[in-house]
Amino acid sequence: MAFANKGFEKSSVIAASGMRYELLAFVPRSLREGGIRQAAKEISGIFGKAFYGDSETPSGWPAEKVETRLGEISLGYLVHKEGTQERIGYALFETIPSGAGDILYVASIGFSHQGLGLGRVLVQDAAASSQNRIVAARTQNPNLIKMLYGLKPKALLPIDEDYTASETNRKIFDALRAKNIQKHNADVELTGLCKQAYHEGKLGLYTSDQTDPLAMKILRRFGEIGLNQVRGDALMVAAKLDFI
Repeated sequence: MAFANKGFEKSSVIAASGMRYELLAFVPRSLREGGIRQAAKEISGIFGKAFYGDSETPSGWPAEKVETRLGEISLGYLVHKEGTQERIGYALFETIPSGAGDILYVASIGFSHQGLGLGRVLVQDAAASSQNRIVAARTQNPNLIKMLYGLKPKALLPIDEDYTASETNRKIFDALRAKNIQKHNADVELTGLCKQAYHEGKLGLYTSDQTDPLAMKILRRFGEIGLNQVRGDALMVAAKLDFI
C-alpha cells in the first residue's frame, strides 16, 4: 500500500539486527485525502499483531476507532522494512499543556517485531522534533519505561522522584491526571498508579529481563506503588529532560 502523495514524510532509515528500517513521520491534521484512513488501517493491523499476535483479532483496535483517535494526535510514525511495504511498527504522540510546559505524551506505541530497539528511536526522534522537555506515558510495560530512560532524563517520575517532590512535579502530575480523567474517565493516584487501566489485564506479550538492573529497579517500584499488571494496572510516568 503506497503512501506517496498522502502527506507522509520519510524521517530516517535505521539499521537494527542486520535489517534496515524506514521511519515515516506524519502529522494527522496535515494528511491528504485518504491518508488518515490508510494510516488507521495500518496501525490497527500492527496493534493486533503487537498485543495479541493476530492482525485480525476482534479484541484489537478497530481501524475506525484508530481513525477517531488520530484526530487528537500531534505526531505519528509508521515503520517498515526498507524496500518493502511490510509495516512492523507505529507510534502516536499527543501534546498536553501543563504548568511546567507542554508534555509530549506517548499515546500508543507497538511493534509486531519485538526487541529491535525501534521504540527507543521513535521516542527520541519525537522528543527531538517537538523540543518538549517532558515526555510522558501511561504504561504497565517496563520496556516502555526503559525507552524513556533512553532519553537520559534528569529524573523519571515516579521511579526516581515522587510527584510530590516539587512544585514542577506536581504541575506535571496535575496535567496528566486531568488528561486521564478526560480521556478514560478514571482517576490517577498521587503515586502515579492507574488502577485497572486495561480491562484485558496484562496488555501484550512482552517480558522483562530478570538480569537487567534497570528493569528490576522499575519492577521494584511497581511493587512499592502496588501496581498489579494482571489486574490491568498501569503507571503514569514522566521523564524530565535535562533542563526541567
